[in-house]
Amino acid sequence: MLLASSSYAGSLDEFEDSVKPKEGNSNKKSCKSDELSFGCFLSDIASNVISHVIVFGGTYSFYRINGSPQNILLGDKTQSLDNVPLRLAGEPLIPFVKLDLGYQRNDSRTKAHDYRFETGYGAIALAYSQTRYRERQPKDSLKLTRVYGLYRMSFGAHLEVDWGIGSLEVHGNEKKSYLYITTPILIHPYRRVGFEFRPSWAGNVAEYDLSVLLKSAYMSTRFGYRKLSAGSESLQGPYIGLSVHY
Repeated sequence: MLLASSSYAGSLDEFEDSVKPKEGNSNKKSCKSDELSFGCFLSDIASNVISHVIVFGGTYSFYRINGSPQNILLGDKTQSLDNVPLRLAGEPLIPFVKLDLGYQRNDSRTKAHDYRFETGYGAIALAYSQTRYRERQPKDSLKLTRVYGLYRMSFGAHLEVDWGIGSLEVHGNEKKSYLYITTPILIHPYRRVGFEFRPSWAGNVAEYDLSVLLKSAYMSTRFGYRKLSAGSESLQGPYIGLSVHY
């Protein structure tokens, strides 16, 4: 970490200070076993629907790779899976291997370089990403490293919704680690154009990444906007990137 040459803190120092979670009391409410309420009823229905969607989406991802039988058993019901569209070689959804590179300009003093590597098969994947922020005046830097697993759910040939969990390491004046959760939503309705939204949360940090992809076989150009916030501080700006997917 580079120390500031001046006596005042820059935007990276202010952001890092805001990353630390604030202590406070939280009141948790739950449904009791002897309690019957409409809210608990809706909660049970939602949990059953979500569990079926999770199983279906993950199984569909594997079937897009391997082909499918005619149906799949979901709970006590059978869901037809005729004509599952097989994944095309080089498409960006549920890739075997994918590498993202990006450059972001937050303001006249701060910029960022990032890369992300993902490898997986069907519904299961691992990802590693790193973002390096650099500030010119005062001279400073901040590094964010993410390591996480992904459960990739497919819903047809144009929609992928992932659930990911892992760790975020923030390396600035201090080095801290936090539980990291992400839920990417990837929508690719057209052969040459796709849209991706990648929200994530870790400790007091929230990140929102929205991008448009111009696609070709095995490669895409990304134009997006990313906001990284912690408390009242944020690092945000447009970015451009390149993706290679197999």
